[in-house]
Amino acid sequence: MPGLWELRAESGGQVPYDPNNYKPGNGSLWKFTQTEFARIYKDSVYRSGTYAIRLGAGTDLNTGRKIDQFVFNNEPAESFELRNDTLRFYYGFIPADGDIEMYVKIAEDH
Repeated sequence: MPGLWELRAESGGQVPYDPNNYKPGNGSLWKFTQTEFARIYKDSVYRSGTYAIRLGAGTDLNTGRKIDQFVFNNEPAESFELRNDTLRFYYGFIPADGDIEMYVKIAEDH
């Protein structure tokens, strides 16, 4: 998990499609070390702290599958899964404006 991850795709949601939102250098990033995280957008950190992972504690509301869940700053947070080389965040039920954001690693932990 450690490394710098950048947004490459989104499924669902009510955001108009703009291919520039997913190009390399788009500025939508997650940074993870072994114990800390930062959510970065356009060079500004707007959420950071410590994290842990609860295996099987999250749910993909679209399929009902059990997936993992982040715990950010000791509070349960986003459900996610690491599938192949893509980190997927699950935000709600797609028919109710939920979405799945997909990130790829662009740098190792630094």
